[in-house]
Amino acid sequence: MTDAPQEIKFEPGEEFCADTLGPVTLTLQNGSLEYYGTPLQEAVEYRFPIGTTLLLHSPKTSTSESTVFISGRYFSQQTTKNCVHSAALHRFNEYLNAIRADAERSGGFGPAVLVCGPKNVGQTMFCRLVCNAAIESDYHVQYIDLNTDPNSITFPRHIASATVEDFFPVCHSLETPCRDIYAFDHGEPSKIRDSYSWTLLRTLCEQMRTTYHRRAETSGPLRQGGVIIQAPDALFPSPHDSASLAHPFLSELIDIFKIGYVCFIGQGDDVKNTVHKLKNSPLLRMRCLFQHFPFVCRKTALPHAHIELDDHSIGDYFMGNDVQMQCFQVSIACEKLHFYRTSSPLEITPKQIVEINMKEAYTEYIGRIASLTDATSPESVSTAKVIGFVVISRVDPVSGRLHLITPSPESIPFTHFLVTQLTTRIPELLCG
Repeated sequence: MTDAPQEIKFEPGEEFCADTLGPVTLTLQNGSLEYYGTPLQEAVEYRFPIGTTLLLHSPKTSTSESTVFISGRYFSQQTTKNCVHSAALHRFNEYLNAIRADAERSGGFGPAVLVCGPKNVGQTMFCRLVCNAAIESDYHVQYIDLNTDPNSITFPRHIASATVEDFFPVCHSLETPCRDIYAFDHGEPSKIRDSYSWTLLRTLCEQMRTTYHRRAETSGPLRQGGVIIQAPDALFPSPHDSASLAHPFLSELIDIFKIGYVCFIGQGDDVKNTVHKLKNSPLLRMRCLFQHFPFVCRKTALPHAHIELDDHSIGDYFMGNDVQMQCFQVSIACEKLHFYRTSSPLEITPKQIVEINMKEAYTEYIGRIASLTDATSPESVSTAKVIGFVVISRVDPVSGRLHLITPSPESIPFTHFLVTQLTTRIPELLCG
């Protein structure tokens, strides 16, 4: 918390977040800085009222250090590097709003969204974010997983989902179609074009479309929800293959499901260049809207053996490893939760554990973002710096434990967690 005027410097890719506790003025002295994705002008005084969350981001493309002058009372939450939070969140919210507006305007089946990208960069995570955001806004969605990885995780029960295995012909043994379908993601596009695996996958997609439309026609809420489709990995072209901009099945898939939006997930210049080429492809650019989301959500391995893992809860809500946390302080009036990690229940006294009443609104914490601080005690939480994030995946009413997922290895050395934004599920996961 500060009142005195302060000069803050930003390196390229660095971000600053603060809550205003009174009127705050901000002036960019030099460099390049964004506020929720909107560039700030140099020497222009910006005024923010009390209760505003300041999200300032220096683009990675900046060639020099940026300096901003802030005057007023505010509480600094975080300063992180290599973060795409504000810009990506701004685009993500705009994207969701466009999808919802399209569904309301058309009054039909709702929009079809295709999610694709390089392998293992978090397409499933992104699909979960889109589906959960839609459900929070009372839109019912259908999720279709065309990823031919047999080890792909399942979705929560409240999301209507389907996989390619669900549409295998009942007269076939699973081994033959599985082998043929799974070959789709491992062959060369030029060799697969006329193969049985492509023909079979295309047939299954047509069956999925028919089933999806039938469900939408008989269920009113589904008419506005639309369908989220996770594409096979093979559809995303290799950045090193200049001869083929995209797998030819991508165009057919867009036609089959009448896809209006295509999301590309992943970071790096290769991904960015590929998306740019696809956006300008004569076969695709007039048929759907392309959007690139430059963040990666990976499944993180936790190397510390003393951390208690619950493998059975992986995939219950988000992708990742579940870490069990002990709750020792709850302050509902301030909408804050503090968590303390312990390697053994014997290390924490019963007085330090707060019983969670599942009859109240605590289940609403599921899926929420918990900000990870560098605090060493409950007393120091209010002045601690936020250095990472976790997701609340499950609440156990018997043991009183919350199951949290850590998206980054940086969360391992620290012990205290703070939930400060209970109305937000998405933003912090956009941090790399």
